[in-house]
Amino acid sequence: MKVALEALVQKRLASGAYASAEEIVRGAFEAREAENGWTEEERLALDKNLSER
Repeated sequence: MKVALEALVQKRLASGAYASAEEIVRGAFEAREAENGWTEEERLALDKNLSER
């Protein structure tokens, strides 16, 4: 792992939100899979919501 990625993993582990690096990676893959399933309409709505903040 690159140093920046390793630091991010260590930060997440230190927060207590995750029990292992594997759990962090699994969560990232699950989030990416969910994102890949979004419709164009959902993406546009999210973009609009984020730009309004």
